[in-house]
Amino acid sequence: YVGLQEVPRTADHSAQRTFFLWYVDMEKVTRLVRDDMMRTVHEMLLKREEKLQQSEDLVGIGGEVRDLDAAPAQKQQYHALQIAVERLELALLRLDETLLLLSEESDSDT
Repeated sequence: YVGLQEVPRTADHSAQRTFFLWYVDMEKVTRLVRDDMMRTVHEMLLKREEKLQQSEDLVGIGGEVRDLDAAPAQKQQYHALQIAVERLELALLRLDETLLLLSEESDSDT
């Protein structure tokens, strides 16, 4: 994210007689952060689909947990999957909001 440029004061490029300037290319940073966030959104969507599939495997026709007399461990697993899906959806909404703010910021800079 940070670039460095050397500005020598003499031809020998001695470190003692060289200015070291650093800079940040904000367009590049914005693009890299946005790409990372989009990759994260994609991975979270895949994870959510996986959790939904696992949840559907535990759900029977009519949307109820199979065999009401099912083991408490199965019911607990189903509820844990529901909570995981809800958390993933909340995280996706937050990421989407952040991406929107980031794109608005980059649009206002141009």
